[in-house]
Amino acid sequence: MTELVRHERRRGLDVATLDSPHNRNALSLQLMDDLISVVEQSAGDDARGLVLDHTGDVFCAGIDLRERRQRADDPESHSRLLGRLLVALWEYPKPLLCRVGGASRGGGMGLVVCSDLVVADPKATFAYTEVRVGVAPALVCALALRKVPLGPLLPALLTGDVFDAETALRIGVATVVGGREILEAAVDSIGAGAPDAVRTTKSLARDAAGARDVRALVAEMEDVSAQLFRSPEAAEGMAAFAEKRRPGWVV
Repeated sequence: MTELVRHERRRGLDVATLDSPHNRNALSLQLMDDLISVVEQSAGDDARGLVLDHTGDVFCAGIDLRERRQRADDPESHSRLLGRLLVALWEYPKPLLCRVGGASRGGGMGLVVCSDLVVADPKATFAYTEVRVGVAPALVCALALRKVPLGPLLPALLTGDVFDAETALRIGVATVVGGREILEAAVDSIGAGAPDAVRTTKSLARDAAGARDVRALVAEMEDVSAQLFRSPEAAEGMAAFAEKRRPGWVV
């Protein structure tokens, strides 16, 4: 089976590249499983940190809705695996960098918000699209609100509207707007710090902000997400997505 996440070492950091452009790097079960393996391996090896990157012009299209529809008899699998992935990313003990060079949607926003430093290309776009397909951004919202203020984020969560890189920067979803050279400069900056000191600083900062332990919260949101995907609205939303039409609730 072809791996959907490429793993390499560059300049002292592990790099995990989402490499499933045929479905816009959607979070299929295999891609999530592949990414969890890379994150867990990197957490225990001698890398100075981890970079999330991607091929193609989409960072991540969110949960693979086509695959989820095909597994209607197993509505919990995607929610459970996404929960495992987000916990692995959130608890990653070293600097976690992310390059968003295109669109980030739905569950892909969870990868973004778990990162310590997010470089958004000027052409990158973002959206919490869950309400558009009849569910709620339970998992990604729970983690987003550990980092960013509710006030600026709530309109994006309620509407599913697309917002640009500058807006992502303003509300705290992105760290900096720029090209790949900004990411390379950030890698240099990480490499200039003493590894143990950097790890300790991340741990202390998370503790001080009360944003370290998320396992119980994520487990609760997994249940909420799985329940929502069993609802009639979710069935209609995913059908409309597959058939490229408006859901029946659109006024």
